[in-house]
Amino acid sequence: TALQILKPVNVFTPNGDGQNDFFDIINIEQFPDNEVIIYNRWGNEVFKTSKYSATSRFKGVGLPDGTYFYIIKINHSRSQSAATEIIKGFITILR
Repeated sequence: TALQILKPVNVFTPNGDGQNDFFDIINIEQFPDNEVIIYNRWGNEVFKTSKYSATSRFKGVGLPDGTYFYIIKINHSRSQSAATEIIKGFITILR
């Protein structure tokens, strides 16, 4: 399953120093048919993209430090049926 392969980081520091400046999801390239949605603590969507990759990463622009919640949807194609795997978690922005 994708849950065993994907490794989302828990903390990132978008302060422009070139280290940990974005929400990295290690191994996401193995699942190109994906969607990533990020919510603030009140449940408001603050980021959404399909095909999350190095060019479409969440950088926390304009958002305050704090804890945010993500949903990663991985679409698996299997012969004649398709299944969607949902992975949920949280990340913290620190500057």
